[in-house]
Amino acid sequence: MKAFLLFIIPFLLAFVAVAQKDMHYFKDGQDKMEEGKFEEAKKIFSEGIEKKAFNQKTLTFGRAFANYRLNNFEESIEDLKIIIAEDAYYSDAYWLMGRIYYEQGKKWKALRQYNKAIKTQANSYLYSNLGLLKLKMNREKAALKDFDYALRLDDENPYAYSNRALLYIKQGRFDLASKDIETSMLLDSSNPFVYKHKGLMMLKVNNTESACECFHKAIELGYRKYDDEVDQLLKEHCK
Repeated sequence: MKAFLLFIIPFLLAFVAVAQKDMHYFKDGQDKMEEGKFEEAKKIFSEGIEKKAFNQKTLTFGRAFANYRLNNFEESIEDLKIIIAEDAYYSDAYWLMGRIYYEQGKKWKALRQYNKAIKTQANSYLYSNLGLLKLKMNREKAALKDFDYALRLDDENPYAYSNRALLYIKQGRFDLASKDIETSMLLDSSNPFVYKHKGLMMLKVNNTESACECFHKAIELGYRKYDDEVDQLLKEHCK
């Protein structure tokens, strides 16, 4: 399981042990996702599915994620249901379904899906994302418990640090946020979320120039794959 959103896309465990044949469908689809070309990614994943190439669950999940980013929520959910019917322990499917429900304003339904993901695979990344969901629901104490537990499971999870930093930023505890941001960057300097969160902290302390540098770095590292928030921040603050 790799990093999530609320958010980080967790593709990587699904295909570690599969054959390399026709892997280009996955790689090419991923490349299009990195570029924010979700229609093209969807087409590539669909071609791989039709030709029964690579790992079908991985390609189906890729198409579900592309549909999610295109706001084709019902199509995405249909693919996720196909995955779950085949493999009830495919935690990524519950995670993405939870994310879709959150986008639809169904926060408690989203939380149930996240809890299902936890039951199938209770790892540090899932707890980090569960905490992020609770933070978005303004359940700060519960969110902090999840972030702390994520770090007890894996104290080298860069996303748990960057997500906890977001909570500290919201609380105005910039000293703690800075420490978590620094730790996250040391563990994984390619994490686009930590740059977004650092940018948000820079806005809070009225350092717009540094904030914009962070937002541009997040985009450079592929943030557009996950959502449009950084583009909106750039539009609002970095004209």
